[in-house]
Amino acid sequence: MSERRAHKPSPTTPAPVSGASEIVLSGGASVEARNLHWSFSRSGGPGGQNVNKVESRATLWIPVTAITGLSLAGQARLRLKASAHLVADDRLQFTADEHRSQRMNKDECLSRLREFVLLSARSPKVRRRTKPTRSSKERRLESKERTSTNKQQRNWQSDD
Repeated sequence: MSERRAHKPSPTTPAPVSGASEIVLSGGASVEARNLHWSFSRSGGPGGQNVNKVESRATLWIPVTAITGLSLAGQARLRLKASAHLVADDRLQFTADEHRSQRMNKDECLSRLREFVLLSARSPKVRRRTKPTRSSKERRLESKERTSTNKQQRNWQSDD
């Protein structure tokens, strides 16, 4: 009989990725691979023997300050837009377990990070207040007049 091993949960502080290559995110932002902290665990749900044996769920932790090429305002937007992924000590956490392969789940985590960085890299367009045109004011008043007339016609008046 083979010995069954109990599943051990991943450590709370995952080990950083070895290597010093730079990963280009989007919007001119990048991150060094050594700042990406990965953790792997067994994925839940159906899948039979594969899901019981293979640690395919990928969890990525990255400090917001480790993303270079993003302005301070961009980092603030990133914290705001990805607030559901922001964990203690100013780190972002992304988890993926959609795929059977660990590599594909790692790629999925990175693509989610890229989406948030792309959204926060661009500063929002400043809305300029504009004055309503004369014709738009007239259309609005005509519409109000029509609505008022319709409502007045609904009233029942007796012949008394």
